[in-house]
Amino acid sequence: MPVRTDPITSYQIPNRSGGVRVMAALSERDTRRWHDLAGRVGSVLEGRLPGTVLADRLTAVPIGWRFRPVRAAFDEARAACIRLAQGAGVLVHADVASFYPSVTPAVLASAVTEAGGDPADARLGADLLEGWGSEGYLGLPIGPPGSAILANAVLRPVDRAMDGRPFLRWVD
Repeated sequence: MPVRTDPITSYQIPNRSGGVRVMAALSERDTRRWHDLAGRVGSVLEGRLPGTVLADRLTAVPIGWRFRPVRAAFDEARAACIRLAQGAGVLVHADVASFYPSVTPAVLASAVTEAGGDPADARLGADLLEGWGSEGYLGLPIGPPGSAILANAVLRPVDRAMDGRPFLRWVD
């Protein structure tokens, strides 16, 4: 039986490249569940991500974990991108705007399991996406930090496909 979720509300923030970005605002209960799920999955996932994944990672703290500060991660990624570009004959920059909405409950569950996550967490993630989807919100919620951690799990096959090639990956 799927987990009961609350509807997702949204708000807009200006996009640096123009226009606005629509962000998801989860209820307090769903925020807590999503955050805790991302922490459990991220704790298993961290050791399996290549060093070329530079953003939205976890940092160990004396009791548990926390998200790495985004500004520091972004600055590190920008510097690494400049270094990578200096030695490259060709540089490809891609921004997949439809990635988050494209993540289905089954894809998330499979990615969490493949990343070494607990099957119960895979089911919980799928159930949360299913619940929000039944309210009209498809895919990973855009905005909550936990979404980027779970996106890292979904994108592991991309990282493996790039193995041996110079690349950087940023998920925000």
